Amino acid sequence: MPSQEELIDVYFFSAYATWKEQSYLRHLKYVQALETVGVVTVLGHFKEEKRKCRDCKTFSVFHEEKETDVNIAIKLLDLAHKKEFDKALIITADSDLCPVINLISDNVKEIELSILVPPNRYRIARELRNSVPTFKIKQAHLERNLFSEKVINEKTGRIIEIPKEYKKQK
Repeated sequence: MPSQEELIDVYFFSAYATWKEQSYLRHLKYVQALETVGVVTVLGHFKEEKRKCRDCKTFSVFHEEKETDVNIAIKLLDLAHKKEFDKALIITADSDLCPVINLISDNVKEIELSILVPPNRYRIARELRNSVPTFKIKQAHLERNLFSEKVINEKTGRIIEIPKEYKKQK
């Protein structure tokens, strides 16, 4: 029997690593391709900080992603408060989302939350596994859902060519 569920919205939460030019350009194309199928992108940013090595005493630049978890939590809480969904699938392996997941699960019983864990991220926090049902995404799931090598933005007519790094490996 076909599912009676209807997909309402898909949100993609991320941040661009602008200091890594090739990675940034690939990520930008991916977001543009996602937007052609109606995915809503919510961007955080990276904070640059210099850290001193304890051993050699030299400084190195590190980048820490900021706002992504908070953006996910705010969107989940906002939509749950407005009762705009009755089921959410959250793709993460990050236990930082446990407080908002627990808050919604404990207080809005008619909403069902599930966690989908990306491949190679099977070591997820116990708190997350204990909060809501958790399922593993397999590599085969991803491969069955890749974009075509060229994606057309219907609004602009622009063709987005998928980078070779994002194509199915043969």
